[in-house]
Formats: sequence, C-alpha cells, structure tokens
Amino acid sequence: MGLSLTPLEESIYHEIISTCTKAIEVIDFHFQNLPQNVNSVNDNSPIYMPVVPRFRLTPKKKTDFIKIVSAMFDARMFETKDGYIANNIKEILNEFGRLLGDDFERYSSFLSLAKNSEINTFMKPFKDIEKKAEEYYYKELKK
Repeated sequence: MGLSLTPLEESIYHEIISTCTKAIEVIDFHFQNLPQNVNSVNDNSPIYMPVVPRFRLTPKKKTDFIKIVSAMFDARMFETKDGYIANNIKEILNEFGRLLGDDFERYSSFLSLAKNSEINTFMKPFKDIEKKAEEYYYKELKK
C-alpha cells in the first residue's frame, strides 16, 4: 500500500486482513450452498460452516454412526448449551451432519432399515467399539 507502518500497526493490519479473508470464505460458502427455497432456512442454521469439512464418515458407515448417536441420545449423553438434557435427536444429528458434511435428515429411515436386520448385524458397530475399548484399556494397563 505504500504506507509506513509501525510493527504494531502492521500486526493489526495483518490480523484485519486475516479476519476479512475468513469472513469472505464463510459468506462465499453460504452463497454457494443456499437452499433452493430461501424461506426454508431456519433459526437452527449454522452461524459458521467450514468451507470443507475436516472429517467425514467412512463410506458405508452412515447407518452405524446413526445407530451409535441414537443410542448415546437414548442414554442421555447430550445436553444443550444451557445444560439441559437434549430432547431432539434430529437436531443432534443435524449438528453432526454439519460437522461431517453429511445429511442425516432421513436418520429414522436408516434406523428402521437397520432394525430389520438380525440382532448380531444390528449390534456389530457396538461390539466393534467395545472390542477397541477393551484393547485400549488393557494396552494402557501395560504401560
């Protein structure tokens, strides 16, 4: 810019540029992902959504993930930011969907289909997690 800035002014200048760049990325993401019906946006829309999610579910594990989160919900493991027990599984799954860049809108369909399977098939992700937890437990004891 041709300005002569002190080190403090230059630091502030770079911080402002960084903040503006992040804001532009967020705005750009929202413009690119506007719903077809703008009136469908609700009060639960995310304030900030990263441009590209950092993590995603392993392919073909969506139903397993939904089963696990649903069981956690039933076990009352989630609470609101105000400290109340969460009472809406759909909102919880929508939050996970935002984090993972996935759509869990039809979570109940996934659960219904999963319940039509044999109990061993339904319980497989829980047993896999239990096995990994046991391995971790015994591994930590050996240290």
